[in-house]
Amino acid sequence: MIVLAVAPDHVAGVRLVIRLTARISLGLFLAAFTASALVRTWPSNTARWLLANRRWLGLSFAWSHLIHLLAIFALVRSDSALFWTLTNPVSLTGGSITYLFIAAMAATSFNGAVRALGPHRWALLHRTGSWMIWLVFLISNAKRIPISGWYAGPCLLLIAAAALRLLVSRQVTRRAAQAA
Repeated sequence: MIVLAVAPDHVAGVRLVIRLTARISLGLFLAAFTASALVRTWPSNTARWLLANRRWLGLSFAWSHLIHLLAIFALVRSDSALFWTLTNPVSLTGGSITYLFIAAMAATSFNGAVRALGPHRWALLHRTGSWMIWLVFLISNAKRIPISGWYAGPCLLLIAAAALRLLVSRQVTRRAAQAA
């Protein structure tokens, strides 16, 4: 609300909310996305706190991204011509699919859902959804680098987060194979 109040006009305010919630969502997502890998790589009180609170970080991400989605709807309603100049069918489709993953992941973030889905299907949903969210964040930021070099920073963070997760996953798989 404060963001909308300080903006020069409604459309500018809505666009500011979209950018702000995207950045907040990215931070929350990266914290949840890397928590387990951070504990395995650099165990610390902060990393353990991230892991212990990963569910709440993920749910906070989902809420932040719901606000992001509502702001997108507000932009469509306020200035649909501007919205359509800023988007395309590919990003609209990818974003929509990703929002379905976010909703499914949020709805299944509780112990009862893990029991209902079974641990394998639950893990598959959350792993696939996490990587889909990662990919959409990477594409959304990378395509804006020509507009502003600032977007290279989030891209580098996303690539580093993916590298960390893949490295830790490979180490865990290697250790499991050696133990067998």
